[in-house]
Amino acid sequence: MLLLFIAAYAADEATRFPHPRSEEETLQRLSESVMVGETLRFVVVGDTQDDGSTGGGINDNIWPQMADDMNALDPAFALFCGDLVAGSTSSAVTIAEWSQWETATSALLATRLMTPGNHDFYGGTFTSWRNAFPWLPTSNSPAGEVGGSYYVDVGGTRIISICTDFESGGNVPNQAWLDSVLASSGSFEHVFIFSHRPIQFSTAEWTGGSGGPFWQSMVQNDVRGYFSGHWHRYQPDQIGAGGDTWEVLIGTGGGWQGFEPTRPYQQVPGFFLVEVNGTEVQGTFYGDGDGDGSYDDALDTFVISQAAPMPSGLVAEYNFEGGDAADMAPAPLGRGIDGDLGGNASIGPGLDGALGLHLDGNDYVECGALADYCLSLNNDLSFGLFAEFDSLATGYWDNTLLSYGTADYYAEDEETNYSYWLNLQSDGRLVSFWEYEDGSNVTLESTVVAPVSAGESHHYALTRDAAAMQVRFYVDGVQLGAPVSFDRLPTSGARGMLYIGAAPVDEQVSLVEWDGVIDSVRIYNQTLSAAEVSALASSCVPRVYCSTSPNSNGSGAHIGSEGTPSLGANAFSLTVSAASASKPGIFYYGSNQIQIPFGDGHRCVGAGSTGVFRLPVVFTDSAGDAQQGLDFSVPGALADNIQAGELWNFQFWFRDPMAGGATFNLSDALEITFCN
Repeated sequence: MLLLFIAAYAADEATRFPHPRSEEETLQRLSESVMVGETLRFVVVGDTQDDGSTGGGINDNIWPQMADDMNALDPAFALFCGDLVAGSTSSAVTIAEWSQWETATSALLATRLMTPGNHDFYGGTFTSWRNAFPWLPTSNSPAGEVGGSYYVDVGGTRIISICTDFESGGNVPNQAWLDSVLASSGSFEHVFIFSHRPIQFSTAEWTGGSGGPFWQSMVQNDVRGYFSGHWHRYQPDQIGAGGDTWEVLIGTGGGWQGFEPTRPYQQVPGFFLVEVNGTEVQGTFYGDGDGDGSYDDALDTFVISQAAPMPSGLVAEYNFEGGDAADMAPAPLGRGIDGDLGGNASIGPGLDGALGLHLDGNDYVECGALADYCLSLNNDLSFGLFAEFDSLATGYWDNTLLSYGTADYYAEDEETNYSYWLNLQSDGRLVSFWEYEDGSNVTLESTVVAPVSAGESHHYALTRDAAAMQVRFYVDGVQLGAPVSFDRLPTSGARGMLYIGAAPVDEQVSLVEWDGVIDSVRIYNQTLSAAEVSALASSCVPRVYCSTSPNSNGSGAHIGSEGTPSLGANAFSLTVSAASASKPGIFYYGSNQIQIPFGDGHRCVGAGSTGVFRLPVVFTDSAGDAQQGLDFSVPGALADNIQAGELWNFQFWFRDPMAGGATFNLSDALEITFCN
């Protein structure tokens, strides 16, 4: 009955919005799908096959509902990354299931472009595939892969489908053909490739991992993104190995979601929206976040490409001041990757504030969420934390302070690589570790031991410089020995999670974890300078507090800073982003923290006993951004008011007549303890 309903519904949709039935019609439809200067939108999904619960070729618990939710976003076309159907060793059954797939997805108004997966070739062939889907491009396909490997051009964007599954099974892609297509793609602003098999499963698949020619051809030709399926999860990653290309596993269109070990936040049905606007590319994962049966909730968003340099700064912070392991790093770099306390971990008296994390050698904090891939940092990196130990175990890998990785793999695949690690050996030597390609190790030791003892609180830090290929270790803001060189950066690691005070949970049975207290964990996607590390060790670190409110430029203005709040260095600036565009505003400061409605937002800085002080008027640019340096060498209110060791609070007030209402608004606020 359900299939009859789907057929009737799809027939009606197809009558009102006929789909292309030939290559010529497909190319004509795509050429008309976007006008010059418009945003190009397309959706991506893989593995729409039945999950074993519906008894058909396609998961009709999900389709055509997912098509309706895609339609609401007005995509020009949809990419399907293989395994359209469950498939069968019977060619007739597979072909019939393809027909069911076409019926169930015909509610989608966008042009459908597909690449075959292993399930499609259980009983299918390239000939039957081409006959079943006559609208797929064939004129530029390589011999033997007609309608499977091909490319289409939409404005300044090129889309390439390449087979990683064949009639004989999974195998290496046609590299010579892809190289020739990429060689002719230099005039396109953006190039995307889609197929069935992922790169990150480097030993389980035929795609060769990050060191293989398939991935290397993408990074060397500045391909924006590679979309794959096969493993039924949502798992993006900038794999690295020489470029900024993203791989997005998006095999969540209906297939079975019980792959062990299960991470429920990854193995959920959904689809990926790509928005191309000039040089900017953004991706958003949509799923059923509210449980209403529709896939219309934006669960994750990230920038795939932009003309300006990607932002750098604090990506995660755990200060435990809320009595838990919440991630306090501010947006947009902070993604709210909160931690859960494991074992007997508890929150008690802190080392850098009122509260800290207490561990007894068998405990940990595990930080995982849908966006945890943002902590898989494979290039520039810095992190620091305060720690105190009661005792140190004698094993080489014992006494872990911080790690990002996982041990829950099927094999040594790149997706499970460690991106970073720091532990303190019993003799006081610091050890850093990560992995590249199929789990190859990089292990670095500090050239001298740390002068630390039980019961003492110290600040431990590490920086990794991807350009200089050097790691530096720090204790209490002072570099520990000489820089240590390395020859390979980590790759992938998107399956990992962040662990505080421990190795990943599967490794903990053979290791002794941190025995003591950890506090103020901060992780950066940049190489901090010696002065900035010193500021971390001195607790001289700005912290965002209070809330921001929507304005005429978007969801809210965010205050930030550049440089170090050191009075002696005198190289510190306040910044604001996403305020109203091209309008005047002021940074102001005071000693008291409040949060009361004011204008269209909240006032977060109060006078206290010192009063409130205004800095000179600045004007935001067309993006709503502004910056103001603080010069402590010039006599006046700023130099007179702010002394080393004092805490002051800053906020940005700005005019916003386009929003109506009170015609002014405010950013969130910044708490700063100034250093010498």
